[in-house]
Amino acid sequence: MAAERQRAERAEDQLREMQSLLHMAAQMGRLGAWSYVVGERCVTWSEEVCAIHHLASGARPTPEEALAFFSPEYRDAMSAMISKSLADGTPFDIEGEIITARGQRVWVRAIGEAQWDVDGRVCRLQGAMQDISETRRAAERELHMAEQLAAALARRVSERTAQLETANQELEAFSYSIAHDLRAPLSSMDGFSMMLQQAAGDDLSDRGRHYLSRIRAGVRQMSELTDALLTLSTLSRTSLVLEEVDLADLAHGAVMACRERSGKRQVEVSIPAAMPAYGDERLLMQVMNHLVGNAWKFSSRTANAQIEIGMKQDAGNEVVYFVRDNGAGFDMGYASKMFEPFHRLHPVADYEGTGMGLAIVRKVVTRHRGRVWAGSAPGEGASFYFTLGQREPAAS
Repeated sequence: MAAERQRAERAEDQLREMQSLLHMAAQMGRLGAWSYVVGERCVTWSEEVCAIHHLASGARPTPEEALAFFSPEYRDAMSAMISKSLADGTPFDIEGEIITARGQRVWVRAIGEAQWDVDGRVCRLQGAMQDISETRRAAERELHMAEQLAAALARRVSERTAQLETANQELEAFSYSIAHDLRAPLSSMDGFSMMLQQAAGDDLSDRGRHYLSRIRAGVRQMSELTDALLTLSTLSRTSLVLEEVDLADLAHGAVMACRERSGKRQVEVSIPAAMPAYGDERLLMQVMNHLVGNAWKFSSRTANAQIEIGMKQDAGNEVVYFVRDNGAGFDMGYASKMFEPFHRLHPVADYEGTGMGLAIVRKVVTRHRGRVWAGSAPGEGASFYFTLGQREPAAS
């Protein structure tokens, strides 16, 4: 008997210790229990739930009084959840604000579930309530700090963007000034070298004529570079005149210009009857001239050269225009740099050019809020694609 009594006492001690620990945990977590028996006029609140409401321990409010503690903006939602739980046993878990007996606003989390009688009707609701005010305040502080950080980053990005725009404008103005100032001396060099060639005539040796031709070729190349720089620097400042444009007409014009420059070449060119677009016709003409010109140039060493110009819709129903050829192609490892000014994928000795054409294409397409990209492989031709996202007049 003594042994059984000792075991019982130990069990009671362990139970009291467990209850004490649970009470401490409830206090630390501001977590309490509540219950309501259907038909009774009072709701049973634990000591911690009473403390959350700033009521004395043992308070047993009516259902209406308990609900009235919720602030007006949450009262209807809480009432609807309790009614539904009483009707069909739906559990609930809601966060809301209560106004305590001292008039303080406290954020709580209320959890409830139903119990059923033998007839399958809800006979009891029970659950827990926790004071989450500190958690909410901590979350609000973190949100406020995040908003402040985001605002600071946005200001920094805006300042940096303004600095970059200013630097870009200064660089474009510098490029324009340099290119413009170079035109006059280049024109003089070309004119005087031509006069020298005419005046010297047969008095020039073969070596002298060779040197003079090299001088004039260099002058022409420099002139082409300055013209391209002027074009690139003015693209940002040129106001867009947006209208309906048929890129097929512009493609035909670009092909005709290529044929006039190299009439002996036989190139099979495919252009659809129409390629409707919306943009600035003057600038889009430059896009077609450069892309068609590149296809014509880089297919010059290909037997049965072919150029296809067309349009299609991608998976997102965006219209994509393209120019492809079966010419020299290029290594896609260099594709990320090919739209940069002066960047060339082939030696000048193999294919002439300034290395500015694709930079101009990207600038024009970007001004139309579009994208440009390429696909190729050495010896397998190249395909250039672009979109025109601009549908509304852009700010000049």
